[in-house]
Amino acid sequence: MIFSAQAHTVTSVEIKGIEALGFVFSGSSMPVDDFLNTHFPNLDLFAAVKSIDTILSPATSATKYKRIILEDNPLKVEIQFFSEDYGNEDTGLVLVRTFTLDSAGPVVSHEFFRLPRMARRKGISKKILTALFQQYVNMGVKKILVFAALEDGGYVWATQYFMAVDPMEVEKILARAQVELPQAQYILAKRVFDNYYAKNIGGQAFPMYKWAELSFMEPILRKSAWHGAVDLTNPVEFSNFVSNAIG
Repeated sequence: MIFSAQAHTVTSVEIKGIEALGFVFSGSSMPVDDFLNTHFPNLDLFAAVKSIDTILSPATSATKYKRIILEDNPLKVEIQFFSEDYGNEDTGLVLVRTFTLDSAGPVVSHEFFRLPRMARRKGISKKILTALFQQYVNMGVKKILVFAALEDGGYVWATQYFMAVDPMEVEKILARAQVELPQAQYILAKRVFDNYYAKNIGGQAFPMYKWAELSFMEPILRKSAWHGAVDLTNPVEFSNFVSNAIG
């Protein structure tokens, strides 16, 4: 799939459309359209939240809450969509996406995403990611951040080519593998670890997908917790992410 950047200017009419979907704005006293056009240019917020609402609303019959938080210091746009029972691991629904700015440009954090168990493995996650990724490209997002900690998340994010940024977290996963795997399998997992860190001491882009390619590492990764990132300014990471996470 090919993504091309598209320019967009937010209008007050679009803001009313967002509110008509049930989203509530809070935070900055600056008019919403001015805030977005000034600080997060080319973000088509109406298209983004309309996609979220269309895709996620059928996944739960519980009462839904929709919020958009705008902050001036530090600059932030946070989209929240969650069900009344969001804390329930079986029935809860929650999505949080946060856009911030660092010295290099826009960054998006996939703060939290949980689907009701009955709605999982139906392609919903990919639909959301595809819809929002167009906005990332429009805005020139430099990096996508994730904390892989929810059920199965450590494995899923690995298959989507997120790189592990914290060597200590990677070491903990390897230590668990040493305890739980037969020696021959552990040696293969350690070889991936050694090959990367021998060339990248303290490296912050461990290729977790290489562990995910080892079938015996899947249960280890499903129980893991790690911080990951995709550097969208890196052509290889960009291409791998689009091919494997979006297709």
